Parts: sequence; C-alpha cells; structure tokens
Amino acid sequence: MAIGATYVGITKGLDFSGLASLSVVAIPTPFAFGIAFDITLFLPIALIYLFSAIETAGDLTANSLFCKQPVSGPIYLARVKGGILGDGVNSLLAGMFNTFPNTTFGQNNGVIQLTGIASRKVGFFVAALFVVIGFFPIVGVVLQAIPKPVLGGATLVMFAMVAVGGLKLLASYALDRRSSLVTACALGMAIGVMMVPEALSELPSWLENILLSPVTSAGLTAVILDLTLPGKKPLASPHASAQKIESSTGVAQDTPAYELIHNPKPEGNRRAPKALNEKAVVNHEVVKHSAHSTHILSIDGQPGVTSALFSAKAR
Repeated sequence: MAIGATYVGITKGLDFSGLASLSVVAIPTPFAFGIAFDITLFLPIALIYLFSAIETAGDLTANSLFCKQPVSGPIYLARVKGGILGDGVNSLLAGMFNTFPNTTFGQNNGVIQLTGIASRKVGFFVAALFVVIGFFPIVGVVLQAIPKPVLGGATLVMFAMVAVGGLKLLASYALDRRSSLVTACALGMAIGVMMVPEALSELPSWLENILLSPVTSAGLTAVILDLTLPGKKPLASPHASAQKIESSTGVAQDTPAYELIHNPKPEGNRRAPKALNEKAVVNHEVVKHSAHSTHILSIDGQPGVTSALFSAKAR
C-alpha cells in the first residue's frame, strides 16, 4: 500500500488540501447534535442492529474456527455473548460522541488468516492505538488521501480470505436439504439486493431502506425460513421409550430399553415379571405376542434407532 501510494503521489499527486483547515488535536464533544427520538428512524435502525448482531455471531463463529476454539458449547456461547455485548457498548459510545455505530468486521478474520496472529494482546494494543489516533484529525485526512485503487489492491486478498473463511465454516457443518434451502435463499437474497437494488424501488421507503442492506436481507430471509420450514422430529429419549413399553405391556420397566440391550443384568439378579418372560433383542419394533393376537408397538418411530424386541407368552 505504501508503494502504491508513493507511485500515485509521484505521478499524479495526492490531495492534502483538507489539512489546512484542521487543528492538530481535536477533543470530541459528547452529544454535539443534541438528543432526540424519532420512531420512523428508530425502527429501521433497530432492525439493522438486530441483524448486525446476527452477522457478529457469524463472524465470531468463523473467528473461533480460525483460532482453533470450540464452535459449540459454553466457551463458544460466552465468546459470542461477549462479542455482541462489546458491539452494543461500542455503538453506545459512538452515538454519544457523534459518530456512526460500529460492529464486528469479518475482515479481521482475513487478517488472522493472512498473518497467523490471533493474540488478544495485539488486539488490545491496536485498540489503544486507534483511541489515541482518534484525537489527531490529520491522520484521517492522510488516510483519505490514499487512492481507492491502492486501498482496493491492498485489501483484495484480505476480503477474498473472508469469503474463503465463510466457505470453510459452511463446509464444517453437514448441511441437510432444509439447511441447504435456507442457506441458498439467504445467499440469493443478499446477492440479488446487492446486484439489482432497483428491484426494491416499489416497496415503501422505510422497508426499502431496511432491505437495501444485503446483510439485513439475508438475515431476515434466513430467520423467517428457519422459523417456518418444518424441521426434523426429535429422537425419543430412552426413558420415554421405557414408558411406552410399560403402557403397552402393562408391566413396569425399571430400566430403559437401551440399558436392557447394552447393560443386561446377570441372570441371578434379574427380576423376572410374573406376567411375561422377557427377551431383549436389537430391532426397530416392539412385538407383543399374546395367546390370540400379535400387536406391533413402536417405541420411537425413528428408523435406525436401536429398540428392544420383547416376546411375551401368556401363562
């Protein structure tokens, strides 16, 4: 980036005209524009904050993956909660000091992949450096003077690494048909809004302002589909299976069905019910044989789940 900026400065020159009107040090004034509340501005911004939190959760999940941290469990949830809380506090401070709210940037994951550095000490040092630099407006003018093609060339690989990180994160999960449909629709909405923004021109202005953000469109699509599309039925617990056996045979089962299969009691200690003679066999159904008829009773209704076959003969 330094080489590119130097070349442009030598050949075409850089524009530093804004430096003359700036002071060397500037102390921000809290609430310089006053305090007001407008519901028409609050609602779209609140939605943007909501989906920004969803984006932050995705960025932190990718960060956990790149830093070889767990992507599930209490440690992962603590990291996500802390990151979203940090975004909220930072945005609160930004509003107090007359600037735009901020959020976690996925480009940081690209930097981690490029440099191999993910130390929190480095993050704290850079954060302190940014706080100090913020008091010197001249630094902002110098950075703005760097030509956009130079900045784009310097960040090209970093942004591409963010996309690769997203693909790597998707590849780490086994996507079924439902998850694939949700992912495809969310990506389609984000790319469509980004490439053809005029498609939203017929919507009300407040809704258009919300959906013009690809992140908001993708997040809203994913949330709605995840809530409305039918999901898989949860597997029945072993205790629920044992209760079904009891209700179907009329004999109380002290041990769940899976324990009868995998941890059978010794013959001398096993309590045989008076009404039936039990025999545990690996199968997908429970069959009850009586003197006159045979009934098929399902334990869990799920294929591939180990159940018990009990043969009962009336005495």
